[in-house]
Amino acid sequence: MPETGKQAEIGVKVAPKGFDGYFTASVFDLKRQNVPTTDPVIVTLQNQTGEVTSRGIEIEAVANATKELKLIGAFTAYHLFTSRDLNQALVGKTPTNTPEMLVSGWADYTFKDGPLAGFGFGGGVRYVGSSWADPANTLEVPAVVLGDLTVHYEWQNWRTALNVINVTDKMYVASCAGTTSCFYGDRRRVTASVSYKW
Repeated sequence: MPETGKQAEIGVKVAPKGFDGYFTASVFDLKRQNVPTTDPVIVTLQNQTGEVTSRGIEIEAVANATKELKLIGAFTAYHLFTSRDLNQALVGKTPTNTPEMLVSGWADYTFKDGPLAGFGFGGGVRYVGSSWADPANTLEVPAVVLGDLTVHYEWQNWRTALNVINVTDKMYVASCAGTTSCFYGDRRRVTASVSYKW
């Protein structure tokens, strides 16, 4: 039986007069149905009678502070919980693997005039909230703050970029699917790219 989902969402986008940028906000209510659940007595037995509910809000702000400087901020918060399960003790608990808060900020400066026209650089910070390592919510995966950088150059329709994620090379646990199944997040990663737009 396939999983199914029902979602209701409403959002708004506002671009205030005299402000070079915009704000968006949305709220949502999502239900995943036919989610596999484990029998609390016979732990090798599963069926698809579970349900997970996710309610939350997403907010984003984009501002061109000057013709060279662009600022972006985003915030997402979830209330994620098991709404139906064979094990009644898990109803109301948060599923594993999913942080309930994400916050990010980014700034990018690109020269528009002079000998450096087309050259730009930027940096940002990401906050990934804590999550749970077990369905009973007794073991917590800690929150983490990460930094990213970019340097880029645009000429005519060409764009070259060098991006660095997790610039401090922080070692951290990104998520856990169970008490014996955890995954590290990406260490420092440097990516170079060349693209052409037409």
